[in-house]
Amino acid sequence: MIETAGSMSKSCLICSTPITIPHYGIDACRSCAEFYKRAKVAGKRFVCRQGDFKCVIMKDSKFTCRRCRFDRCVENGMNYEMRVKETEEELTVLKQSPSTSSEPAESILQRIGRLYNASMDRRRNQELQLLQYQPDIEQAPHPSQEIYMSTYSNSIRLFEITF
Repeated sequence: MIETAGSMSKSCLICSTPITIPHYGIDACRSCAEFYKRAKVAGKRFVCRQGDFKCVIMKDSKFTCRRCRFDRCVENGMNYEMRVKETEEELTVLKQSPSTSSEPAESILQRIGRLYNASMDRRRNQELQLLQYQPDIEQAPHPSQEIYMSTYSNSIRLFEITF
């Protein structure tokens, strides 16, 4: 493959990830640009993990220091201008537009209750399916409830249902 001047390999000035286009005025990857944007919009202030403001920022690092990453974005000249006018216009449109639903809105407590009941039904169905595929699960003697003995491996399968 022949590389032209436009396809030369560039890397993010913040985390050294290969990039194809610049973001917010500098050679930055999309993830660093979005990180910077979220921090600016939220007005967050971060604390350096090491305390010396010299943390290494690397691609795919789970525990990257957010303060040093943000500082590196600023040092390299990243610039994000929030579009305040558009945001204000969107809010006024939302405030002025009346609701089109003719039915009364469901209260938050009703919604929580409905979703909780649906969740319990799904879990019960999944537990019953587990019983069908695990014939070795013993039923415990109980006068009124359907209770089963559990082993470690069965417990793991039940925890998987939960999440």
